[in-house]
Amino acid sequence: MWMHGMREGYGRLIHLTGDMYEGEWSRDKANGRGLFSNLEGYRYDGEWQGDCQCGHGAETWQSNSSRYTGQFMNSKKNGHGRYTWPDGSYYNGQFVDGVFEGEGTYYFADLKKTYAGEFRNANMEGYGSEVWQDGRVY
Repeated sequence: MWMHGMREGYGRLIHLTGDMYEGEWSRDKANGRGLFSNLEGYRYDGEWQGDCQCGHGAETWQSNSSRYTGQFMNSKKNGHGRYTWPDGSYYNGQFVDGVFEGEGTYYFADLKKTYAGEFRNANMEGYGSEVWQDGRVY
């Protein structure tokens, strides 16, 4: 729908590149619930504010089956979320500007161990503990 020459309400926009947004619009910007996808297999389904991913949403990448579900702000992972890799490894915890930051849990599928604790700039740093499948704890 159009209002005063701007997209308003529910609609679909397909760019020349094949990128596609389908969802709610307000004042010519993606606002509310919507789905974005591109030809490379990236997909975001969630909340939008001012053409930015903002609120709760889910990202998937068809190329490697990775998935993120959680909070976004200014189109970056911010707040609590869970990122899962194709091998079954995952990080569940806090994100700041797209990286692990603060409290979280990382499960290493190949090593069968879990680290729960603090992260700084996507690294295990600060207080935390590692637990292996065989019962070892550090």
